[in-house]
Amino acid sequence: MTKMLDFLDKEMIRLLDERKIHSLILLAERDRRKKEALEGGRRFHEEEKRRFNDEVFRNVLFLQLNLETNNAYFLTHYKFVLKCLLFRL
Repeated sequence: MTKMLDFLDKEMIRLLDERKIHSLILLAERDRRKKEALEGGRRFHEEEKRRFNDEVFRNVLFLQLNLETNNAYFLTHYKFVLKCLLFRL
């Protein structure tokens, strides 16, 4: 009889420990999912910011290229007009 009670006592302790471990596992999984969701949101915002900065950079390069092209065009025509004026004098 004492062996049976000892066995049942040990079995009860084992089952209670198993429940505690299961509860801890569930809490850890919930925390992990929350952290993954936060990280996913952060990653999304970082990618959006990177896309925006890339677009700004492309626009600045495009404007700079246009400015250089315009400067070269006007400089060429300015030189041509100067030559024409110098030959008339």
